Parts: sequence; structure tokens; C-alpha cells
Amino acid sequence: MQGKLDVTEDKGTYYFGQRVTLHNSSGKQIAVYCKSDEIVRSGKEYISAYHRHNGLDTERPIVRVEVRYNIKLLHLPYFDATGSFDPNWFSPEHLESLFKEGVGCSFQFRDLTRPRRDAHRNLKYPVITLMDFDFLRQLPMERAQCFDQQRSNDRANASTVRGLVNEYIKHNAPETLAELQRFILVNTVPERTNWRLRIERYAHQYRDAPNPEEMQRLESIAQQLKY
Repeated sequence: MQGKLDVTEDKGTYYFGQRVTLHNSSGKQIAVYCKSDEIVRSGKEYISAYHRHNGLDTERPIVRVEVRYNIKLLHLPYFDATGSFDPNWFSPEHLESLFKEGVGCSFQFRDLTRPRRDAHRNLKYPVITLMDFDFLRQLPMERAQCFDQQRSNDRANASTVRGLVNEYIKHNAPETLAELQRFILVNTVPERTNWRLRIERYAHQYRDAPNPEEMQRLESIAQQLKY
């Protein structure tokens, strides 16, 4: 019921979705495997003690369900000035919300062998639930707002200057050069650089093959501006 969700198996572990490190990944993957078997193979008996301490019956196979996110999907915040995250991110309630949202309907399937018609004669299939996590806390999912205003402004300013540089080199419009001059005087340059170096770089990255007139403007644009 997750649409076109790839389900694969490797050495006893079942994967729902692709690895989160792949460039075309959705940013989420679910892995299901027998933790009891993994404990025996790895010799990590202390994990069994932890399970017993938390009320699990280690005489029965313990199945582990992992939801793996990448940072892009989570929108995790950057470290703040003190070098720490919001502690609420690591609360049990928040982690359970992350887990439930990640699982979604991954363990629900339609039984295509038992079709039926509803009152309107539409074809329906019964839903089979392999695992149910409704016992977890029913809290709304809240993502941190990963939004760095200064970084966003820097990108916007750099994009505007690059566009004006290309426009002036191509069309030799005095009003474009005037707007570029005004813009760099009233807007801050992105961190660890200066407008002169950026304008020289943007000019030499000119998107077209410059003719002689454009080449002259490309070479001289940085010298025509005040910083």
C-alpha cells in the first residue's frame, strides 16, 4: 500500500526501499531482520540482557524493525552556537513519532486473490496487516525547521550578481551595470569572500563562447565597479 515500493532481501534482512545514501533514494528505508540471530552471530549477549531488562521475552525470536532516514528528509537542524541539538529531538515521544511516520503503511498489503465488489460495484481487495504499531505514542510528527536565513540570503545574492554579470557581458547595457553597482553596495557578500573576486569568477564562467566585444567586457567588468 506504499505504491511502487521495492522490497528486497539480503542475508535474512528484508529491505523496504533503497539505501538512503543512493542519489535517487527517497531518503527513507525500512530494514527488518531477526535480532536474536544477529546477537548469536556477533556474540553481543549484552544486548539480550538489555532486552530482558526492558521486558522482552528473549526465549522467543526478537524481530528488529529499523527506519533509516537521511538528513535531507529529516530536515535536521544544524548545530547551534553552543554545538548542541534541541534535546527534544531525542525524547522517546519524538523518536516514536519518527518511527511511526517512517513505517507508514509499509506492512499493509492488499490480498489480490480475494477480490470483492462494494455497493457501487467497484472492485476492492482486503487489506492484510503484517505488523501493527498502534501501541506506540500517538503524537503528531514535528520536524525541526532546518532553515538558515543567512545562508539562504547568501545564495540569493550570489545568484542575482551572477545573473547581472552575464546580462551585462551579453548585452552591454549601462542600466545593468548600474544595477549591479547598486546591488553589491547594499547587499552583503557571501561569507569568506568579496564581491570583486566573485564578479571576476562569474565573468570567467560566462555561459556562452564570448565574441571579442563580450570578451572585453568580461575582462573589464570587475574594474568598472566600486567596492
